[in-house]
Amino acid sequence: MIGRETELATDPHARQDYQLALSQGDIPPLPVWAGEVVDLIDDLPSAADLVTDLAAQAEAALARAGKG
Repeated sequence: MIGRETELATDPHARQDYQLALSQGDIPPLPVWAGEVVDLIDDLPSAADLVTDLAAQAEAALARAGKG
């Protein structure tokens, strides 16, 4: 639902479905609020790119640590 928060927030059926499920104990409310962090994600790299970037950052951090 990335990028469609406004649509979801204004959908009366979605709100009603959520409230009904919540009242029946079908879903805990926490995941909805934990999902707010999705707004902070602005890219979606592949696993290969993610590992490559992570390794490069680790190498740079180790190089900086070795200079101290």
